[in-house]
Amino acid sequence: MWSNVTNDSNYYEYNLGNGVIKSGSIACGYYETPIDILNALPKFVKVQMNYNKHSKKVKLQLSNGATLKLSDRLSENLGFVPGEVLGENVVRDTTYAIESPFIADPNVDLYLLYIYTDIIQPEMVGGVFAPLLRIVTVKGKDGDMIHEIFDRPHYCPVSRKNFQSIEIVIRTHTGRFVSFDRGKLIVKLHFRLKHL
Repeated sequence: MWSNVTNDSNYYEYNLGNGVIKSGSIACGYYETPIDILNALPKFVKVQMNYNKHSKKVKLQLSNGATLKLSDRLSENLGFVPGEVLGENVVRDTTYAIESPFIADPNVDLYLLYIYTDIIQPEMVGGVFAPLLRIVTVKGKDGDMIHEIFDRPHYCPVSRKNFQSIEIVIRTHTGRFVSFDRGKLIVKLHFRLKHL
């Protein structure tokens, strides 16, 4: 299975005022719900975090000039805008509530997998040319073994006649590389002669 929180996406930084900054990272792995991510973040009196299961949004209460900065992916997982410092404009000695503008979703970019290979000719994908082999819908949950068979193969023109190896790259729709924690990933390709 894959991780939805990885080494490059698990950073947090609390600025608690008066020069007190607490930073670190949560454990890498698969977080099933936004509550799991919130529970992994340290708790401070000046920063209160809650998940509303009805609106599916995260609400922060920041007091006395406290701010919170999350890695871009953690921000997206919790429904916030990547790169934003939460509470940046809060006046001292006040309490400020912020609700995530988007729905919190730990799998925000893991609903589709884009499979690329270096042996096909690039084709137009979203305004750019890319060697996209197929887009696969993600199924299952953490720990499940996924077995997918495609009855109708896609035939794409190959980029060269001879090759010793084939490179396969799997990414999310945001371009993030998907790393698999365990198990095997097998890709079977089918070739046929092009009839002129």
